[in-house]
Amino acid sequence: MIAHSPREVAADGAKFPPSRGRRLRRLLRGALLGLAATAGCSGLKVELSEVTGLVLWNGRPARAEVVFTPAGVSGGRPSMAYTDSQGRFRLQFTDDAHGAIVGPHLVTVSVYTPAEELPDEAANIPQFQPIKVARFHRKVRNDARNEFTFLLTD
Repeated sequence: MIAHSPREVAADGAKFPPSRGRRLRRLLRGALLGLAATAGCSGLKVELSEVTGLVLWNGRPARAEVVFTPAGVSGGRPSMAYTDSQGRFRLQFTDDAHGAIVGPHLVTVSVYTPAEELPDEAANIPQFQPIKVARFHRKVRNDARNEFTFLLTD
């Protein structure tokens, strides 16, 4: 029979069940596996291509987040961008590299409340609830200009 430690109490009075250690070990194991996978892939060269575009919401430039997730590539890193005030975006793969992995992608576009419709004090605070989320399929090519326009409506 395995003896469990008594419930522990955090500084704020919350009680932790006896399985807290098991969950912590799983979390640490997952983090270590993730680091190992990342370290193993750091030498992996992927083919990137520049990707830019425009997001329009009801015909006007949109304040949006654009995420290109490689389709059919296990562990393929997504690229993302936020639009500027004209609705334009340029995908970022890493801190140092722009673009997206060459090949097919599932694209998620999340549109947020337009800045001009926010109160002045909230204009620079990100809104976490999108007013529209749309998904598209696009192919990033290495021998072509990858400029995509996404038109969204109510």
